[in-house]
Amino acid sequence: MKKWMVVVSLVTVMFSGLTACGTNPESSQSEHEKQAKKVVKQVKLSVKSDKVETDDHGNFTISGKTEPGATLYNNGERETTADQDGNFEFSDDVTADEDYQVVVTAKKKKMKQKKVEVSVVLSKGYLAFKAEEKAKEEQTRIEEENEKNEADRLLAVAENSLGNADLDRAKDYITKSKYLTMSDYSYRIDGIWNKISAKQEELAQQEEERKKEAVRKKEEAREREKQEAARAAKDRQSPNSGNSGSQNGQASVDKNEQQVLITATGSKYHNHKCGNGTYYPATLSEAKARGLTPCSKCYR
Repeated sequence: MKKWMVVVSLVTVMFSGLTACGTNPESSQSEHEKQAKKVVKQVKLSVKSDKVETDDHGNFTISGKTEPGATLYNNGERETTADQDGNFEFSDDVTADEDYQVVVTAKKKKMKQKKVEVSVVLSKGYLAFKAEEKAKEEQTRIEEENEKNEADRLLAVAENSLGNADLDRAKDYITKSKYLTMSDYSYRIDGIWNKISAKQEELAQQEEERKKEAVRKKEEAREREKQEAARAAKDRQSPNSGNSGSQNGQASVDKNEQQVLITATGSKYHNHKCGNGTYYPATLSEAKARGLTPCSKCYR
């Protein structure tokens, strides 16, 4: 009987051991995770004030307390790290033209982050500063626009006149300008200068042609006068058989009339060769008929 009881006891112990070994590990792990989730804490975060005012230049400061070593973010941008006592402070510049909200976030490993909203209020001094700054920008814009308009006007004058003086005046204005640079107008200035050069070349060619034409006409006039003088001299020397009595009388008059010297293009008559040129004989009446006057050197 005792042996039988011992055997039963052993079987019971073995069965109990097998049951213990068959416990579900997944169930045990799930319980562990649940316990781990329960111990995750949220970061502590508080700010000194939930409303901060900017200084006259748009700067503001946010300070407060959080977990020691926690990292602080301003609208997602990293700003600073809390000291060993959890104190923090950071500064920033405004990013809007009116009051707005920023989000301060504290993060630390193995802890849940926390966010706090802070209102940024634009101070009267900053608003006045921005108004003055805007007025200066507008004044600058007007001055720059006026200078551009004047430069355009001067260049237009130079382009219409195609004169060096007008172009130099425009270039000088741009050089002395507060807002303009020569590089901004180099293409236009080069274009005007090319037009001026082309005009000057054309005028030079026209002047050369004019001079050539004047020389040609002068030579033609000189040649005509030579021919007329030669014909006159020939007429005086050759008797006219058709009117011998009249011609004889005229020849007698011509022979007795004062003889002078003239040139093909001169405006004076002379009694001797007076200076350079080709001289031809003529009667005083012929010289006067051509409108010639006596030479002041020959007839004093």
